[in-house]
Amino acid sequence: MQFTLLAGFVGVALVAYLVPGPDWLIVVRGATMSARHGAITGLGTQAGLLVHGLLATVGVSAVVAAAPWALLAIQVAGAIYIGYLGISGLRRRGADAEVGPTGWRQAFVTNLTNPKVIVFFVAVAPQFVDTGSAVWPQMLVLTVVDVVIGIIWWVLLAYLLRPVIARVGPARIARVASVLLVVVAVALLAYSVVEYL
Repeated sequence: MQFTLLAGFVGVALVAYLVPGPDWLIVVRGATMSARHGAITGLGTQAGLLVHGLLATVGVSAVVAAAPWALLAIQVAGAIYIGYLGISGLRRRGADAEVGPTGWRQAFVTNLTNPKVIVFFVAVAPQFVDTGSAVWPQMLVLTVVDVVIGIIWWVLLAYLLRPVIARVGPARIARVASVLLVVVAVALLAYSVVEYL
């Protein structure tokens, strides 16, 4: 794998992590309990990303991406799950967002049902593969690099957010994150319906 291709991929991956989305909201909600819980939640996100990367490496993601109904089903399932997480977060008192193994699991499923991750590994990642060499080892390297970047990002984010969370209040941050999860879910469902029609 050429260094310039790898460096370009790292840049694109960093930008992707900076853009807030469902994974951000899940990690922020986990961080309302503690930086450690936020980091554990981030590890769940990266476990989902690892599965996506491995599926893309062996070609399964390309098959799914080629079937519009499969992407739609994943998108709708993801939106419903994100909505469920948001509503269940709103029903809790205080900042007792589910964390630890449950926060890890929620982040894992949220990432796994995110069709944008499939599209990233099918459409974006291959642009950083040297076509003169075997593809699957390079896709595996890109997957590992992406997972490592994400682990570093989520751990840093969880620890850097703690002063803000302490100042604003964990319960308020958890509630805002939960409301935003519901908003994202509704937007994803609306987008799915419009796209399907």
